[in-house]
Amino acid sequence: MNPRYRVMQKKGRFESLDPFKNTSIFIDAATLCFYRENFVSCYLTLVPVIEGVILRWMGFQDGDTKPKFEELRKFFELFHRRQPHPWNTEFHGIFNRVCHLVLNKHFFRPTTNGESHNDFNRHIATHLLRTSKFATKDNCIRLFLLLDTMSEIYVLEQRRKDVRRDLKNEDMADDIAIFTSLFVGSTTHSAEYQILNPTQDLES
Repeated sequence: MNPRYRVMQKKGRFESLDPFKNTSIFIDAATLCFYRENFVSCYLTLVPVIEGVILRWMGFQDGDTKPKFEELRKFFELFHRRQPHPWNTEFHGIFNRVCHLVLNKHFFRPTTNGESHNDFNRHIATHLLRTSKFATKDNCIRLFLLLDTMSEIYVLEQRRKDVRRDLKNEDMADDIAIFTSLFVGSTTHSAEYQILNPTQDLES
């Protein structure tokens, strides 16, 4: 969760790629929450973003009839139909298979069909089906990694230049400073961490 890399993703991917544009403000909000150690808000903010990005990738627009959930679950499995000639076919295939596995074995897995790793599951989060602590730092990082991988797939499918390489320090400096100030923080845990984790060892 390096601040500079998160700003590169923000400026070079999420704010510029069509499926991600409408959700970029939520990704920003989740990033700020993560650096403030408010993992509950971070996780619950990112959970609907995954589905929202896939929907817009499928061409969904405001007012359209939402595709069936099974279509979302199979989205990355059917990558050959979306783009048979992407850039870097080997990595494109690997990234799609990884996303399909993560979504179907864990995040989109029906709760009646087995357990997701560390309760990394949208249904559990959306409906608060478990009292377990699913909104963890690790699960937040998993969501950021999933979004990063999805953005990589989109760039390969669109056969477009990676604009992150053109970002200059002055394009990113303000956001890096903000993220870094929260990331470094003080010598103690944030107020959010102390309130939301009352039984934790705050010196850890």
